[in-house]
Amino acid sequence: MIREVRNHRLGNEGTDIQEGWEARLEHDYCEQNNLGGTPWCEDGKYYAPDPNRPLHWSDIRNFLFSMIQWVSGGRQLVNQDEAERRAAICATCPKNVELHVACPSCARLDELIAETKGDRATSLDSSLKNCEVCRCFLPTKVWYPTDAIAKKGLEFPPWCWSKDD
Repeated sequence: MIREVRNHRLGNEGTDIQEGWEARLEHDYCEQNNLGGTPWCEDGKYYAPDPNRPLHWSDIRNFLFSMIQWVSGGRQLVNQDEAERRAAICATCPKNVELHVACPSCARLDELIAETKGDRATSLDSSLKNCEVCRCFLPTKVWYPTDAIAKKGLEFPPWCWSKDD
């Protein structure tokens, strides 16, 4: 829809295509349809800790690569002790951030991914958010083998357990 609106606006001189027009369009849509307070229209969902690196198709490609690697590797998960060790690193990492997405379908993705680990949890799950580097949902990522985590083009901090050795 955004692409179609953009194309329409580009073809009609004098319409709003200044920076932030997408957010203004959504705001107007939410107001006109009385959707205030719904997950689709909540305040602050366009927040990104690093505005120079918004969610990109390469993030989706990396996610799909990781899922393929994980499935082809037999859907193995690490043991509890290893997941706890990783969670302790992530919980104190400055790259452990809250990411907000604009797409309601994408917002449910973390929940779907979390289902792959079943009822496994670490003692630090409540402190884990998303990795700012790879955009992974950390309460799930800590359970995945490192060979199932896409790293191409990503620079993890030196202390990160998922970086290339």
